[in-house]
Amino acid sequence: MVEEIFSLFGKANFYVNLGNTLLRCLIGFITAFTLGFAFGILGGKYKWFHACVRPFTAFLKTTPVMALTLLIMVWFKTQNTPVAIGFIMVFPIVYQTVADSVATVDKKLLEVAEVYGFSKKEKLRYVYLPEIVPMTFSTASTTFGLSIKAVISAEILAYAPKSIGVSMYVAKSNIFDGTARLFAYVIVAVSISALFETLLTLLKNKICKKYE
Repeated sequence: MVEEIFSLFGKANFYVNLGNTLLRCLIGFITAFTLGFAFGILGGKYKWFHACVRPFTAFLKTTPVMALTLLIMVWFKTQNTPVAIGFIMVFPIVYQTVADSVATVDKKLLEVAEVYGFSKKEKLRYVYLPEIVPMTFSTASTTFGLSIKAVISAEILAYAPKSIGVSMYVAKSNIFDGTARLFAYVIVAVSISALFETLLTLLKNKICKKYE
């Protein structure tokens, strides 16, 4: 199996497949994180906004991923399905984390900010962000692993061209040397997930120092 892992690094198509899968994952993750963060601030601050978004996030969290994948395959192009699934896995979690953080901000801090005449930008910088950022980045570091798994699963179901998911499916179909190659791809996927989770944790620690 170790030999199979190293043999992957000697093949040009492996880097193409890996790059496509990572690109899909990053697009879905960054989009979900950005929108989840922005919508979460609004949802935590305005109850009417949270009431509007809540049914949508509840639907995404409770509907089986496989069912959502099949629906998206009908509505969108095959290559866009893994991106959409990656978004779906991350957005509801980030949104809820940020919304809860905003809603539970210490009221006394807000009163002090009002007394000193803080602008909306200053309230965001000195009151809300110190509460939101640590929890949000902790959530991001855990959801990225979920995103990679969801994207790869969607690639298999949608048979997305030039991807880790399809490579794993093809390896599984090869009865001779497919098992070793399949495990090699699994180890690569797990390693990438662990790497990005570590990077996000380091980024969180660096950013959180600004709010200490």
